Amino acid sequence: MTQFRTDFPQPVNKTYKTMRQISITLVLSIITLCSCVSSKWIYKGNTIYQIREGVGPDSLVAYHVRHGLKADVTTTDNSMNFSLDSSTVNARTFETHYPKIGFPVRGWRAELQGQQYFPETDLIDRSHSGDKSRKLLYRDSKPVLQALTIPIKIRPKLTNTSFNDSFPQQAESGINVDVAFGWKFNLLNVYNGKNRVFGQSTNTWSVTPGVFLGLGTTDLSATTTRPVIEFERNAATISTGGFIMFGFNNINIGAAIGFDHATGQDNKLWVYQDKRWYGLILGLDLVK
Repeated sequence: MTQFRTDFPQPVNKTYKTMRQISITLVLSIITLCSCVSSKWIYKGNTIYQIREGVGPDSLVAYHVRHGLKADVTTTDNSMNFSLDSSTVNARTFETHYPKIGFPVRGWRAELQGQQYFPETDLIDRSHSGDKSRKLLYRDSKPVLQALTIPIKIRPKLTNTSFNDSFPQQAESGINVDVAFGWKFNLLNVYNGKNRVFGQSTNTWSVTPGVFLGLGTTDLSATTTRPVIEFERNAATISTGGFIMFGFNNINIGAAIGFDHATGQDNKLWVYQDKRWYGLILGLDLVK
């Protein structure tokens, strides 16, 4: 009786290996970067303030931003403080005014007068802060760690010339949790100085490219293996790939391209081993 081999050598999937190497390199690069990125780009049109001397109304200086500028920013106790290079505080960058106010100024520290700048939204005490127009608009970027799930995967059509067989496009759904590493570009931050429902004082619209790594399972069966395996089983899978997401605050949605690698006995007979797929992804920031 003729014996058929089931241990055919499998071609090396160069795309999968390249993607895996890129993923590992990018993850290591992000881990080595400082996660406390404080530099912000302040948009044109904002107003920031400084207290020059004492604490009286006559000592308040208002700077209207004529051109966007970079500043180091710290946020504590619902207030925001700027550290500006003295060379940027000039007539070209700012239009200067000396307003007089008759109410308490918050968001500054007495020991830093003459050095500390703060946004318009921090100008007035809470009891006088009913003006909703007091906001600060800026952008920044930072490395980010996210929890990721892929509710929908689309696997393209496959043609197996060795067995004169083909597999139609497949859509898969399921629950899985991956870890994603990326760089988050916060294109628009709107700081309003007040904590909202979820405790944030800033609303953020962002875009995040990056890579992910995850674990899952798949069925090795007569319909998903070639040659067909004798005993069907569930196999653990390792998923890697790249993504781009668009976000509002800590919630993100986007698209991914990935590869699944089944493990264990007969894993190389799985027709989708190291083959490309496309997915819809949902992400949640794990670290602010």
